[in-house]
Amino acid sequence: MDHLKFKILHITRHSDVTCITAECLKDGEVFEISMLTLSMGDRDFIRNTLKDRYLETVGKDIKEEEII
Repeated sequence: MDHLKFKILHITRHSDVTCITAECLKDGEVFEISMLTLSMGDRDFIRNTLKDRYLETVGKDIKEEEII
């Protein structure tokens, strides 16, 4: 699932927590993550958090022809 790409739709920053609304470009699924505002400079961390949340949203079942 490393090929997933996300479009950031909205960012709400607070002093301690930042909420990001994103859309997966693969299927249009829209979801939200919350993370520490201090982590906002780490793009790899944000990308991994988006990927993890996306997989929680759409389910973790293995599908036919999926490469894992």
